[in-house]
Amino acid sequence: MAVPLSVDDAFTVGVSFDLLGGFLLGRGLLAHPLQIASRNIHVTVVGSGFNAPEAVAQIESRADAFAGLISLAIGFLLQAGGYVVLIAGAKIDKGLGRAGVAVPLAVLAAGIAFLVFRRLRDGWVLRLAVNVARANPFTGCMEEHPDGDTLVALGRQLGFPFSEVTSRAWHPSPPMRRSTSALTR
Repeated sequence: MAVPLSVDDAFTVGVSFDLLGGFLLGRGLLAHPLQIASRNIHVTVVGSGFNAPEAVAQIESRADAFAGLISLAIGFLLQAGGYVVLIAGAKIDKGLGRAGVAVPLAVLAAGIAFLVFRRLRDGWVLRLAVNVARANPFTGCMEEHPDGDTLVALGRQLGFPFSEVTSRAWHPSPPMRRSTSALTR
């Protein structure tokens, strides 16, 4: 009677633990817009303020973590697929010639993935900035429309030129439909 498990199974099971570990690690960086807004609102005796530079740093970290999780998932799934095919008995070529193809292919794939994620990152950052401006840390709810002052502060920090803005304490302002379209391009 054949043993149903072998050493090769450890590779496939190991990839599943790698994938789970990457997810759990990234989950710590993937803060919800309400969490980002709550971490960056500062209430004082004269009112409240919003720390836009720190919020933008957290927004960008979330976008990078999201891209990293996607990359980890794709990599681990490709590895698991390769292990399963090997276990199924696929024949592989060995030698320096094979390595000479595999290494440039890996570098090329990583380069293309980096460029794709870099291109997608800007859209992720802008959408998340709008969602952070919609987040009301005092009620713990997402408002229907973003707070204008918060949106402008985040937009300025992200490099969008805005004209004069009035400074007010945190509260939902009237709908800013035109401002959100400026951030979502």
